Amino acid sequence: MFRIAYRSNLCPHTKSADIDRIVAIANSRNADLQITGAWMLHDGDCLAAIEGPPLAVREIMDTIWDDPRHTDVNLMHMEQCDDRLFSGWALRFLPKKAVEADPQLQSHAGLTWLSGFAGGLNAFYAPRQTGAPTSAAH
Repeated sequence: MFRIAYRSNLCPHTKSADIDRIVAIANSRNADLQITGAWMLHDGDCLAAIEGPPLAVREIMDTIWDDPRHTDVNLMHMEQCDDRLFSGWALRFLPKKAVEADPQLQSHAGLTWLSGFAGGLNAFYAPRQTGAPTSAAH
């Protein structure tokens, strides 16, 4: 079995209905391919994990790289593994409100591992700063 973590950005024109479609199609396809995983989303920033048979993981990643709704796809981690971190989740979609509403998710081993690539759950789901940073006077 093989596991990857990647980060990407959703294109600004991606709507809620597009996200619903992505999740529905991925859940069906992933189940057929014996893929499990999670997709964290906050303010257009995506952090996701996919695990399963190596060729199936590669097939899914090829689809993501070619998907015009994603930009700046960055492979953060890949490894061969024996056990699943996301067992039972063909694709678990995790916007901030879903994680906040379920305390068990906040201590889920797979989400702890995945969110570590973004500094942890609190860092990934922290409010985004807007505007340019101010510089300190010297």
